[in-house]
Amino acid sequence: MTERVANTLELVKDMRSDERLELIRLMKDNNLIYGELRKEAIHNVTERPIEEILMELASQIPEEDWDAIPNDLSENLDHYLYGIDKR
Repeated sequence: MTERVANTLELVKDMRSDERLELIRLMKDNNLIYGELRKEAIHNVTERPIEEILMELASQIPEEDWDAIPNDLSENLDHYLYGIDKR
């Protein structure tokens, strides 16, 4: 984290919530929120492919939970979510 971002965060932590919101609004209005803070956020994004992340998460789900998923879930998602008639 850059020193400038760290100093900003240090100041913000002592502000009231309404003051924080006003600061964010001012930063956004002046395109400051998309400057250094955005660069910092982009820098911290993982370089791993999304497929790899999803496969890792899926591997943590027990097999019996996968077995409980209906075979026609993709075709009848609205039925399982909202109870409407199956297709």
